[in-house]
Amino acid sequence: MNEKTFHYSYLGVMDYLSALELQRRTVQSRLAGEISETVFFLQHPPVYTLGKKGNTSCLLISREELAKKGLPVIHTGRGGDVAFHGPGQLIIYPIIKLDSHYRGVRSFISLLEKTAIHTLQSFGIAAQSDPQYPGVWVGRDKIAALGVRIQRGVSMHGLCLNVQPEPDYFQWIIPCGIRDRGMTSIHECNGRAPDIEIIMEEFVRHFARLFALSAVRQ
Repeated sequence: MNEKTFHYSYLGVMDYLSALELQRRTVQSRLAGEISETVFFLQHPPVYTLGKKGNTSCLLISREELAKKGLPVIHTGRGGDVAFHGPGQLIIYPIIKLDSHYRGVRSFISLLEKTAIHTLQSFGIAAQSDPQYPGVWVGRDKIAALGVRIQRGVSMHGLCLNVQPEPDYFQWIIPCGIRDRGMTSIHECNGRAPDIEIIMEEFVRHFARLFALSAVRQ
């Protein structure tokens, strides 16, 4: 195992619970020293998740009404509040052992935000972090949501980057529990959006540089 390498893969569309189980297995393998750092890129079918601080008050219609629309609501162990995951988003799940390379959780989160910011800059979008709220912003609109969980020093969950999601999915929630901010996407900022895998490769390039790791695609 090369401690200075991370392996990444694009998994296509995977339902949320299957991806969660994959993350859990991968965390155990990383804890056992069986694998190096790993980053999964994928998309989810439409789903809402509630983080540790999340509650149903941020759902603007009932769970029953959402279920009728085919939209499940899943409680999960990541940080943050309610979030939407679905087609047109690049989901990024880094399985990273923090004490191997980084000073702690805040440093890790900052590096994830910076990776997304530099990725967006590559596509002509001026984005920034906000000391008040996690994630990445274009003005007062969120373009990438962030929520992680650290299990015995290894990260799971991660980033959700809006490429070209259907805006209607956000109308039934208060995204991340923030009432006075909006949502945006690469498509909304630029009038078009590159292919998901093109964005992934740009993210990988910046991730490798900022985390000082070599990238190997699986």
